[in-house]
Amino acid sequence: MVFLALAAAVMLAAQSSARADDYKGWFVYLDLASTQPNSLNQHYANTTDFATNEVQILSIENDPDISWKLGGGYSWGKMGMLKVSYWTFDNEDKESGTATGLGMIPTVFGYGAIYGYSYLYSPTFEATGEVKATTFDIDYARPFPAGEKMTISWLAGLRVASYEETQTFTGTDAYYTYNQSKHFENEGWGPRVGVNVDWGFTERFSLGGTAAFSFMQVETEGDASQSQVGGFSESLSAESDYQRGLIMDFDLRAIWSWDKFGVWFGYEMSDWGGISTSPFPSSGGFAGPMGAPESDDVSFNSWHAGVKWKFGGS
Repeated sequence: MVFLALAAAVMLAAQSSARADDYKGWFVYLDLASTQPNSLNQHYANTTDFATNEVQILSIENDPDISWKLGGGYSWGKMGMLKVSYWTFDNEDKESGTATGLGMIPTVFGYGAIYGYSYLYSPTFEATGEVKATTFDIDYARPFPAGEKMTISWLAGLRVASYEETQTFTGTDAYYTYNQSKHFENEGWGPRVGVNVDWGFTERFSLGGTAAFSFMQVETEGDASQSQVGGFSESLSAESDYQRGLIMDFDLRAIWSWDKFGVWFGYEMSDWGGISTSPFPSSGGFAGPMGAPESDDVSFNSWHAGVKWKFGGS
């Protein structure tokens, strides 16, 4: 559907005589968002009710948090613009409680080579999950008129991105205290292409829509550990440089403009495939009801608002 819409817009542009924004000069912008991470599947433990043989998979519930983007660049008017931007998101969630009368198997580390798996009965526990993600983009965008009040801008550039995830678990019953942790960091870079469509409704109001795709070469490394207080300990490590990733960005916003200032409000989704994949097996190889769904991609969905300022130009 996206490509059909783009093809239609190109055909319309070929028949149009409208002009694009002819502003020449510098610009900066700031965008703030309430961002919800989705599909993280931060599985931290399973509980078993011995009376009913019911197994429950426990995963951290991820709440929205603030993300921000800062950008700027230079516009040559109808000849296009060069812009750079930096986006960052940092979120930590926590689950804690007491599994009264239940058996609990922590799954952050998975199945160990030395001790197998840890087991607790009626424990108190705490689990945390943290996600950090950043992007740095350098884009060139060229506008083309596509109607009396419509402008299409094609963009091409380079994206550098990183994705970092950390999980911990601590559980204590009448006899034992177990600690587990897992951390991995993926870094990628690659070309970025996309299109932005601006629909003008009035002199000061328009709607903007963007679709962009980043094709990533990814390197990953990670480590995990588990230990029993006063007892055993063991660790895992993973590293690779052959992963591939695709980041898809979609955005729809309402825009208000006054002379050299602009503000907007909208909704956007950024889907990270491959670059967010953990180098460790889901639940360390637990099968059947012991495992949890693997996560091959993570999305960041946001309600966002921003402001833009043009200066030093005409």
